[in-house]
Amino acid sequence: MNLNNKDNIKVKLKNKELRLALEMKENLKKRKAQIKARKNKSKED
Repeated sequence: MNLNNKDNIKVKLKNKELRLALEMKENLKKRKAQIKARKNKSKED
């Protein structure tokens, strides 16, 4: 029982880390897109 509980906690932590990593990736993509859009805007001006 105790071992199972520890394993569950480890799995939960891993899932949390994976989700955070995914969020960071998405945020990076968005930021890059924003920077690109800004650069293009300044070129047009």
